[in-house]
Amino acid sequence: MNPVNSARKALLIGYGNDLRGDDCAGRRVAEAIADCDIENIEVRSVHQLTPDLAPLIAVSDLAIFADASAEPLDRDIRVRLLTPTAPAMDGAHSGSAAELLGLSEWLYGKCPEAYAIDIFATDFEFSLTPSPRTGAAIEAAIQCVHDLSSGNLGDY
Repeated sequence: MNPVNSARKALLIGYGNDLRGDDCAGRRVAEAIADCDIENIEVRSVHQLTPDLAPLIAVSDLAIFADASAEPLDRDIRVRLLTPTAPAMDGAHSGSAAELLGLSEWLYGKCPEAYAIDIFATDFEFSLTPSPRTGAAIEAAIQCVHDLSSGNLGDY
């Protein structure tokens, strides 16, 4: 088991579509971390971000969101510090990570430190496997989750 700060409760939410090639990246990261069975990291692998995740966010000290990036990236992963934004009150079932943080703050009065891990992706066609470059980016994102959960932001 990896050395981790046990006083800090982390939540990893990996999301995307397993049937759309590289879009599976966030879920693959979540599944790999879940397989590690790290005591202080709760893991969710979901198709999309939905309001029912807000209670989990509210009881966490750290929230990490992993997703394939539709934007071009000049490296395998990009890590961004997230700040809460006002949640959309339009009845939609999904929103952004920042909106979920805002919903957690609005409903529960708590918003943890939060990061987005954007994972290099270019192929969103129907496929059950990511492209080779995204496969390598998934591995980098897995290491990044370990680093973030242990308090080390590194050079991301």
